[in-house]
Amino acid sequence: MSPSSSHPRETSIGLVGAGRRARTHVRELFRLRDQEYLGQNPDDRLLDHPQPLYETYAGTRPDWVEDVSDLRPTVTAVFDPDEEARATTVALCLECGDGAGADDRDEPRAFDAYERFLEEGEYDAVVVSSPNHTHLDVVRPLLERGVDVLCEKPLATTLEDHDELVALASRSDGVFYVAFNMRSHPSYRRLADLLEADVIGELGMISCREVRMPFPDGHYYTQAESGGSLLEKNCHDFDLMNWLVDGDPTRVCAFGGQHVFTENTDVNDHAVVIVEYDSGVRASLDLCLYAPYGEQNPEYRGYRDYVFRGTEGILEGVPDGSNAWKLYTRRRRETFEATGFPGGHGGGDYVQLRNFLRCVRGEEAPPATPTDAKKAAAIAIGAERSIRDGTIVEIDSNYDLLFE
Repeated sequence: MSPSSSHPRETSIGLVGAGRRARTHVRELFRLRDQEYLGQNPDDRLLDHPQPLYETYAGTRPDWVEDVSDLRPTVTAVFDPDEEARATTVALCLECGDGAGADDRDEPRAFDAYERFLEEGEYDAVVVSSPNHTHLDVVRPLLERGVDVLCEKPLATTLEDHDELVALASRSDGVFYVAFNMRSHPSYRRLADLLEADVIGELGMISCREVRMPFPDGHYYTQAESGGSLLEKNCHDFDLMNWLVDGDPTRVCAFGGQHVFTENTDVNDHAVVIVEYDSGVRASLDLCLYAPYGEQNPEYRGYRDYVFRGTEGILEGVPDGSNAWKLYTRRRRETFEATGFPGGHGGGDYVQLRNFLRCVRGEEAPPATPTDAKKAAAIAIGAERSIRDGTIVEIDSNYDLLFE
């Protein structure tokens, strides 16, 4: 493996894992590369590309008019043991404009063995989207080589593996970016600003309900490979709660099991989780992975909604894709909308990869640390343990689980 010693204008990206999530990252990388700050046609600039107006007449410039023309990502290496996955992802890169004929680059090089990817691949940074249980073995040699890495969540399926990744990241010269894209989601960034401004006073309770389609086929249905549905799906939510609460989780209790998906799987398809923080905040999460909806029910296609309750009011998410929050106090009713971004997860995927590329260039720091990832995992793994054993699980200051 021979990563570049510096990060030129064009940043080359290696992919580890070439499945569905990796292809989402590919689309967002090329969306970033193809953003036109000023526009090719001068006549279109004022309508489609208003950035020059902000530069000329405004004292500050909002995020949505940020110049990203210096971020020129290209995919140069793809590893996946599955031949079809590799071919599909390479074809997507070419469809998006990568490869021969695009700035005289060769097409992304595909690898069927990880050792060859490490030794022969050419890249400035790596995006890891392989199954959860492979992350430690995949990331370890990259961090030991000082490669900048964005790793999908959860970082690992056990707290012990999280500890090793925390240690590896602390010794590495490379950036280790945890892909908690809810921290980059415009709606939740807006929420963080509102809570920081104390619009609801002192936060006391958080409620989250998530109803969604079943997991895709594959490792998601194996506890040992996914870490369980609450780790796979809701480490995002537990990280969001940890981020917004002024305190650490100390206890978790959960109820759940298998209601519909009971054959050939040991993964829960529903759960109710309660988390207690040392600051006194209580949080709850409901997860349902089997609700019937889809194209036949366009008005009910699954959702994640949040309610934050404080001493002075309530902030309630609007589950309609508008990235808005409704504020209710005794004398005030107001709706706060967040800046929209293109791309998946309400723009969170786009913003996350933009931020990662800025980190690779040494211009920003990752919004979440490996320790943050362990903290979220402690809640998820503790909740899975609570469901299994019928107990309340305590979490210590190192985010390890305590048992009687």
